[in-house]
Amino acid sequence: MTTPPQKLVPALTSAIRILRYLNRTREPASVSQIAQALGINASTCFNILKTLAYERLLVFDSASKRYSLGLGLVELAHSVLDAGFVRHFHPRLEEIASRFGVTALLWQDAGQDRFVLVDKAEVNAAIRVHLTIGQRFPILIGASGRCVAALSGIGKEELRERFKELRWQNAPDFESYWQDVQTARETGYAVDYGNFNTGITTVSAAVPGRNGIARMAISTVVVSTQFDEDNLKALAVAVKAAAQDLVAMTGGEVPVA
Repeated sequence: MTTPPQKLVPALTSAIRILRYLNRTREPASVSQIAQALGINASTCFNILKTLAYERLLVFDSASKRYSLGLGLVELAHSVLDAGFVRHFHPRLEEIASRFGVTALLWQDAGQDRFVLVDKAEVNAAIRVHLTIGQRFPILIGASGRCVAALSGIGKEELRERFKELRWQNAPDFESYWQDVQTARETGYAVDYGNFNTGITTVSAAVPGRNGIARMAISTVVVSTQFDEDNLKALAVAVKAAAQDLVAMTGGEVPVA
């Protein structure tokens, strides 16, 4: 255990507590909510929040007057991740991308029911799907979302309500989505045929933590017209195997970004 310094900086300690609080609750919160929950003076809390928002560590929603975690945290965390299991796992993404001619993606739980893209490997194709490190998507959407739902233990009716909040380009009906979740629970992977993005096929597998809940996911995406359906099963098996290897690599101790 690290020995604390003789004199802590109160404002810095409060800022870190605020970040941890928002990460733990995974819900946007107002100044008064945060100040009351953490026992911080309201005026001091307001000034700290404004500073964190200015530095892009928080995002302020002017409509709701609430704060949530910002992408600036991803920028800080990415170098740490890159020095650890993400860097060591990257060759596996490159192997899958090269073998199947797909874009391979590594997603991590960013809190607030979102996945954030922390790594990728792309093929040098004329037409390819391009995503940027740091992009965030709803954790229950697409092929990876079906895998997450399969491991979540969420009941059908609760999942139905959360499904209504998802925005797809070509949305499946809920019963089809629910059946895909059940299939993902059995097979360990899921496929999205142009639901999340029209014309894009995605194959995903979740990476659970020690509690069995998905904390990361591996996805492969490709323009549907370029994809050979005969290779779909082989791709799914490769993605699932990669996810299992990542569980072994991290020992199930996958942090929230």
